[in-house]
This record gives sequence, C-alpha cells and structure tokens, in this order.
Amino acid sequence: MKSIEARIDSFIRTGEGDFNRLACESFQHQCRGNPAYGYYAATVYERWEAIKRWEEIPALPIVAFKKSAVSTFSVSEARKIFHSSGTTSAARSSHYFKSTNLYELSIIQGWPSRPSNRVRILAHSHTPEEAPDSSLIHMFQTLIDHFGDPQSDFVESHADLAELLAFSQKEGCPVWLLGTALALHRFLNHCETRKISFGFESHLLAMETGGFKGLAEAIPLPHFYRRLRGTLGISMFSVLSEYGMCELSSQFYTRPGAEVRAFHAPPWVRWRIVHPLSGAPVPEAEKGVLEIFDLANVDSAIAIRTEDVAHAAEGGFVLDGRIRTAPQKGCSLTT
Repeated sequence: MKSIEARIDSFIRTGEGDFNRLACESFQHQCRGNPAYGYYAATVYERWEAIKRWEEIPALPIVAFKKSAVSTFSVSEARKIFHSSGTTSAARSSHYFKSTNLYELSIIQGWPSRPSNRVRILAHSHTPEEAPDSSLIHMFQTLIDHFGDPQSDFVESHADLAELLAFSQKEGCPVWLLGTALALHRFLNHCETRKISFGFESHLLAMETGGFKGLAEAIPLPHFYRRLRGTLGISMFSVLSEYGMCELSSQFYTRPGAEVRAFHAPPWVRWRIVHPLSGAPVPEAEKGVLEIFDLANVDSAIAIRTEDVAHAAEGGFVLDGRIRTAPQKGCSLTT
C-alpha cells in the first residue's frame, strides 16, 4: 500500500481519491507520531482512533506551533524550517518539513493561473538568502522556478522594480508582480512621488498578501486596489489576494474581479467557521473563528484553529480581523 504522503501527492495532482479517508488517516498518523497533537486530541476525544469524519478532527490551536514542535519526526531530521513573521521580542511559530515536496506541489497546483508559456515574475521582497525561513519567499521562489522566464527574479529596490516593469512593458511580455500589500503600497508611493505609471492592461497580474500590519494607520483595501490598478494600468480582473501562513502548506486566493473579497480553497483543503468557545460551526454568514484542514500538512497537523475571525461568503470566506487576544501576524511585518 502506498504511504499516506504518496496518496496525498496523487490527490493533489489529480483530484482523484477520498478526502475524508485521507484526512482521517493523516490525523491518526499525526497523533501517533506527534506528541503535541496526540495529547491535545486526547483531551478533546478520549478515543481519537475512532474518528471517521474529517469534521470530527480536533483542530490544533495555532499557538501550539509556538509552544512545541508540531512534528511527526525528530526536528533534527528537518530539511526545512519555516518561522512565522513577527517582532524580535514576540514568540514565533516553527513549522518543520522533512521534505518540501508536498508543500511545493500545493503551491504549483493551487496557483490560480495556468500560463501556456513562461512569464516574467517579479517578486518585490527580500531574497531567499536573506530570509531562508520565510514560507512566503519560498512560495515566490517555487513560482519563479516553475513558471518564470530567465529574467524572473526577486527585486528589493523600488527604483529597480520600476525600471524592470518599464522594460517588461516595452517588451510586451506577460508579468506577474508578487509582494506583500505593504511592500506594494510603498512601491506605489515611490511611483506617485516620481509621477511613474504603466499601461500593462491585461499583460500583468498583481498578487498581494499580508495586509498592512506595521503601519500606524490602516489603509482601506479598496483605496489600495484603486491605486494599484491606476499606477500599473490594469483592471480589477488583474489583481488577486493570497491568504496563507507559516503553519499551513497550502494557500487560498480571491477571484480576480469579484466584488466580495472571499478566499477560496484548493480541492485538497477544507475550512469551516466555528464558535470560539464551543467549537461548533456557526450559522451561514455569521462570524466565528476560522479552522483549516490541509492535507498537505502531512507531518505536522492536518487541522488548525487559526486566530482569524471570518465569515462564509460566495463559496469562500471573508476575513474580519483577528480575535481580540491574538498578536499581530503577517508577512508584512517583515517587509
């Protein structure tokens, strides 16, 4: 019989298989090999071995990734370790990977665009050498490796990014611009003060993530999107948002052009909104705490209770902020 990892790999690639069965088997594999998850599961279900439905799997509170090693193997065997963003004084989550194969596969299979040819990918962020423990930057590198043309690269300088965008526009090649909302906000400021603008129309796809954590004043997203579209010369159908975190192996995306900024899951992920105290699913459209069930988290915890408040809408979920006791979190903190 194939290993649980091999069967999840096949499910992500083809969509063929039984999500419920894979989820329950993965959960039991994790409880047996992962003391942190096994102990927590036993406090929720005395006989966690009897769980037969993914909806019954207890979601591990995300703070566990800060308090202990959530791993089915010895962390000394980890080939990759991702840490959550945060200040130097704040505790940071750690996510250990024996292999990044499933993680990278989920990035590629979950990316919402399928170009017929290589595209120019410009990641406005630190480089992998500068931030080797960033899951977001690893994601950018994976997209560059799989979809990028030879000129694709990480670009830290606002001036260099403006120059590369101008060159790419002149060439007429398709471009994906990736970055945190905060990094792109600062790039827009750079362009506006220098009266720089572009006219990419449908030739550029912009992806933002992470919000505006770290700024003294919040920036309304509709205003940010209008500035992004105006400076780059693109339509609302060329902008998408990503939701992900260090503790997960898969990502969620909005649908370009949608009026409601709802995040949608890939086929190997499930989610639900629950009451923060009872853990029971809340009625449709009511706010609650977001729980995520990610098959690609094969060697950590398949089910995670986040610290994000959300509600269901348009077949996905809309973020409504953080629970009141949760610290700030997001890749924009390190931009």
